[in-house]
Order: sequence, then C-alpha cells, then structure tokens
Amino acid sequence: MVWTAFRRDAKTARALCEDPGGVEELLEADDPTSVDVDKAWHAIHWLLTGSDDATPAVVSAVILGGEPVGDDVGYGPARILSPSDVGTVAAALRELDAPTLRGRMDAPAMTEAGIYPMIWDEDDIFEEYLGPSYERLREFYLSADDAGEAVIQVLC
Repeated sequence: MVWTAFRRDAKTARALCEDPGGVEELLEADDPTSVDVDKAWHAIHWLLTGSDDATPAVVSAVILGGEPVGDDVGYGPARILSPSDVGTVAAALRELDAPTLRGRMDAPAMTEAGIYPMIWDEDDIFEEYLGPSYERLREFYLSADDAGEAVIQVLC
C-alpha cells in the first residue's frame, strides 16, 4: 500500500478524478509534479498527528484529507484538496520540519499502534526513510501552495 499525490489546477484535478481512467493514467505516468512517499505514509501521518487514522487536525489532511472523488483505486477513491485546503496544510507544514518529527519518533509506540509497514525498530529508519520521505512531501505541498494548485491524493 503506497501513497502518491499529484499537483494540478483545481478544474483539472476534479476532471481527472471524475474520469474513471484519469487517476489510473496519472499513476502510470512519469509526472514531475507528483510525490510518492511509498509506504512511509502511515508513519508520517502518525508522526504528524499521533493517530493511526484521520483526525480533525489540519496536519491529518496531509495524508488522509480531501474530498473523495471517483472510483476506488485500491484503498478507496482518490481525494482532492482544493487550493485553499492546500494553503492551510502548507501553512501547518511550514512549522514542522524533519527534526521536529524526529523528536516524535517512538518505534515501540508505532509498533504497538500497528503503524504500517511495521519496520519502525530498524536502525536509522527515520534518517534513511521517514525523514527524506517527509521532506519530499513537505516540499511538494509548499510548491503546490506557491502555485495555487489543488492536490490529488491516491492510496493504492
């Protein structure tokens, strides 16, 4: 189960998600405006929110936010965050750098919570996997906000 997101203008984002093949085409393309955090998505969400599931916190929307649109693409439909929502998320992420999340790393608690994919006790897992994945994700949202774009999230 991997998490990928794409930047698009709001109208294009909605059209892609409403077209049954639109999201599949996105997933198959080499897209320079996408970010793929692989299986780190669940741990990043947990480090941001302290929860294994969606919460009302703004930072929860980074991974599990947006309006569901279109067909199931593996683990539910794609989700769209409007440019306004992307701006709200980006503002929260500006305050949360990788060292801040590193301070929240608690491998036993993550394992106890069942955070996918259950590899959190490996040496240097934050430095080699979670930290770089989070930095790519953070930069993705900041760039989308700077461009006034929507974000399409896909978990498949």
